[in-house]
Amino acid sequence: MVNVTQVHFLRAAKIKMSRLILFISLFISLSGLTTLFCNCTTVDREPSIINQAEELAPINLPFELELLVNKMDDLQFELIATIETEEGSYIVSPFSPDTILMHFGIFFEETDDLEINAPLIETPISQEEYEAVLESNVRYIREKTTYSQKMKVVSQEDFTTTGTVEFLVEPSCIPYVVDFILSHQNGKMTIHKTKTRTHPSYKGEFKF
Repeated sequence: MVNVTQVHFLRAAKIKMSRLILFISLFISLSGLTTLFCNCTTVDREPSIINQAEELAPINLPFELELLVNKMDDLQFELIATIETEEGSYIVSPFSPDTILMHFGIFFEETDDLEINAPLIETPISQEEYEAVLESNVRYIREKTTYSQKMKVVSQEDFTTTGTVEFLVEPSCIPYVVDFILSHQNGKMTIHKTKTRTHPSYKGEFKF
């Protein structure tokens, strides 16, 4: 038979055991919360670091465009545009017979200081090929190509004007615009690229 002393001893032991179990449970819960907080903090930081890296990373363009000006005589100059696309990419010749794709072109701001008095020259000359999607012939530029545009100065004063080089890069189907400034000072003409951007008509995600 169990006496009173044994009963008190068993009750005390039971209370201590309950307190121990409660303490262990509380400790585990707090450890879990700490772990959860640390994980959340880490996950929250990583995207911001990635985003910052993406914002600082330069834009990799699928082409290289070089612009320069040659002096032919006191009034005649020649703008030279050389373009080369990365492997697998290509543009559309300004002499392509299709009427759907955006063709390579050099455009000048309207000005009374400069006269464009000759057609654009393409070197090497692109060849026609059949485009099944368009169901027509197209002239694609798949290699390094140079375009020359003759210009005549008609102003007696120094001047500065602007222009753009515009073209479509396939197969990504992204149209680009390269802005430039043309300056004529003391009989010398210089050209400088100022900005490269996607064409205003472009509605895709890769826009800048």
